[in-house]
Parts: sequence; C-alpha cells; structure tokens
Amino acid sequence: MLKKNDGYFLSETIIGLTVVATIITILYVGSMSYYIKQNNNITKFNTVQGLYSIKEVKKYYLNNPVTQGENGLLYDSSNNNNDFFDNLDINKVYYTDYNISGFDFSEIPASIRKELKKIDIDNSEYEKRYIVIFNDYSYATIGINE
Repeated sequence: MLKKNDGYFLSETIIGLTVVATIITILYVGSMSYYIKQNNNITKFNTVQGLYSIKEVKKYYLNNPVTQGENGLLYDSSNNNNDFFDNLDINKVYYTDYNISGFDFSEIPASIRKELKKIDIDNSEYEKRYIVIFNDYSYATIGINE
C-alpha cells in the first residue's frame, strides 16, 4: 500500500528557501561591511580629531621652525622620534604650496590626492598648507599664510 506524501514537497521547498535566504543574507552583510570599510577610507580626511591635531602641528611649527626635506616633508616617524608627534599619533607632516599640483606625493593614496585637488585654490586666501598623515592612515590639511 502506498503512503501519501502530501506535505513533503512543501516542507522541502520551505527548508530550501530558508537555506538560500540565509546564505544570501550572510553574503550581503559581508559585502556591505566591505563596502562601508572602503568608503570610510576616503572619509578619513579632515576628521574632528585630525583637524584638532593639525592645528597643534601648526602652532608647533610656528614656535619651532624647521627646514623641509624632499617634497616638503617636515616630519617622518620612521626617521625621527618626537614625543609631540607621537602623542598626536602622527606619521608624516608635509609643508607645501596650497596648490599641490607641482608636488609628488606618491605615498599618499590617489583618492586623497584627488580630494586635496578638489579644494578651491582659486578663491583661497592661503599660500601654503600642512598635510598630516596619521598612523591610522587618516589625513588632515590646513591652509596657512607666510
């Protein structure tokens, strides 16, 4: 005698859809966290902490003039050890013209160079700028007049 399997197809379909939906959800969450992480790498430019730190750098260099190195490099944590910069978690400091088109900043990612070039230099009252790279790879810039 044959048994009736009326509910077997429906339950099998529901379980299959649940497994597929779970896999899609996991993939979506993983890809969105990657997308957000990549987006935040660009938005780590001129953060509140970065702007505070770069103002302190500006004050520091007004009181302690120093000669700039190649491509405007003022400070590099790999070559120097300075408690002031270590406390601010600074990796590198550059001093450049406000228009950076003539400088080669190969170690600064292209996305940040693109952001720096977007700053309106035609209507700016500034002649020079400091660019600070922090140890967490965030960036900040401030305009100055000589």
